[in-house]
Amino acid sequence: MNIRALATRDRNAVMMFYLELSADDRKQRFSAALSNAGIVNHVQGLDFADQTLLGAFDGRGTLIGIAELHPGRDASEMAFAVRLDMRRKNIGTQLIQHLLSHARDAGMTRVRVTFDAENAPMRMLAERAGLRIVARNGDCNAWRDLALTTVQEMKEWPRTETANADYVSPPATSRKARPPAAKSRSAKAA
Repeated sequence: MNIRALATRDRNAVMMFYLELSADDRKQRFSAALSNAGIVNHVQGLDFADQTLLGAFDGRGTLIGIAELHPGRDASEMAFAVRLDMRRKNIGTQLIQHLLSHARDAGMTRVRVTFDAENAPMRMLAERAGLRIVARNGDCNAWRDLALTTVQEMKEWPRTETANADYVSPPATSRKARPPAAKSRSAKAA
């Protein structure tokens, strides 16, 4: 499996992926059983320059999962979908891990996801990713504050980068990107 940033050139693949979702899967992903026209409107409205979309691809290059990150003022909204026949293979887990890393690297301080309380796979995914979950009136709101990268995490990057060699990070958006930190003496020594 390969995970990479999706771009404008991938719009048709994203559209086909969402159009192939069942009515139940559309309800889980969009919090409503979106019609084909609703999906077309959603995909046509995606701004690949401001929003982050990651795609998981199988060995043949077929899109099998999508993660979306929509920047927000207080929290950036995440959304996920994995093709039915590809579930329970850690694809969602890998997508959320990459999306959380990108969000933090882009300077976002909080992410959130809203899902139906009966969506057990999404609840498990949120729990594994360390999101705090509050269920109310049949919906779950989950969020996680994103800390700045620690020195220990930076030391782990060479191993992490090798482990995730198939992942290609999307470019940080200029509006949300953190200014570069000033180099300290301790950072130079690391």
